[in-house]
Amino acid sequence: MNQNIWKYKWVGVMAFTILFINYFHLFEINIYNFSILYLLSSKIELTIIYTCGSLFLLLLGFTQIFIPEMIRDLSNYVLPIFTNYVINQLVIPNQQIFMAGVRLGEEVNANPNLLRLPPDNNIVFEEEERDIRIENPLNTNMQVTTLDHMGTDLTIVNAARCSFGKKKEIMDKSDEKLIKFLAKHGHWSPFGHTSIQFHIKAPIFVTRQLGKHQVGLIWNEISRRYVDSDPEFYTPTAWRLRAENVKQGSSNETIKYSIDMHNKACLDIYNDMLSKNIAPEMARMILPQNMMTEFWLTGSLYAFVRICKLRLSPDTQWETKQIALQIAAECKKLYPISWNAFFSEEIETTS
Repeated sequence: MNQNIWKYKWVGVMAFTILFINYFHLFEINIYNFSILYLLSSKIELTIIYTCGSLFLLLLGFTQIFIPEMIRDLSNYVLPIFTNYVINQLVIPNQQIFMAGVRLGEEVNANPNLLRLPPDNNIVFEEEERDIRIENPLNTNMQVTTLDHMGTDLTIVNAARCSFGKKKEIMDKSDEKLIKFLAKHGHWSPFGHTSIQFHIKAPIFVTRQLGKHQVGLIWNEISRRYVDSDPEFYTPTAWRLRAENVKQGSSNETIKYSIDMHNKACLDIYNDMLSKNIAPEMARMILPQNMMTEFWLTGSLYAFVRICKLRLSPDTQWETKQIALQIAAECKKLYPISWNAFFSEEIETTS
């Protein structure tokens, strides 16, 4: 800009010279002979001519010096700011809305009932629907299946009466009282003569929590060292917020958060590594903790009682609790009297 000022300095000099002469002219100072126009014009006309000429020269200097600088500033500073505002406030939100609409369209095509209103025509708010989903274990892809079992409630009774050399063929009321006595006073060895074999499907982070239970249990888990099929991911329908007064755990408040892009990226990278002949035992490193895994878990009734005693407590992580609830339901079917002896109160299967 300094070069432009020196380049057009004559414009300013001429403009201020004319204004200077016009100043003396207005106050009738006798210097009109500086201008040829004095011989041709009256005092008023000469004042108008001087004024217009000086304004023209000032305008010429302004357009030659300042306007290019203004244009340069607009291009260097104002336009980038405006461009970023348009992209962040208009383009990206509209793109997100478009992608959400695409995903919704895919879900509707897969399940047309999603857009149907309830029978009473009352709209279910998204927050309420989300809270209902998270309290319903049937909406998760975590599963507990009984493969095999050994013994009944009568097996436990006969194991307890072994000390007296007695054995019964049919249960009666006295046997139920005996089971309650054993459970109440911690005589656990008779319950160890039973065996249950489960096939469990759960996310890795849930499986690792359950893996802390080792006493009286046998584990065998699917290995990604040998299996390279497409992994399945556990995706919550809502994300719980951190609890304010609990060091470990979460509150009942939830928000929406999508990890679909993360899941897809992990799957794409995994398949790309396999396509380059990278060993599955190494490619599995990039798979996240929300990947589903499957394992066999075999143990005695008392071993599963210990699991459920701990994992059905109020401070248990919700996802782990869903597995414990299904284990409890299966154990109660197989050993109803013994299970009720340990859990006198009804366990809510939807908590």
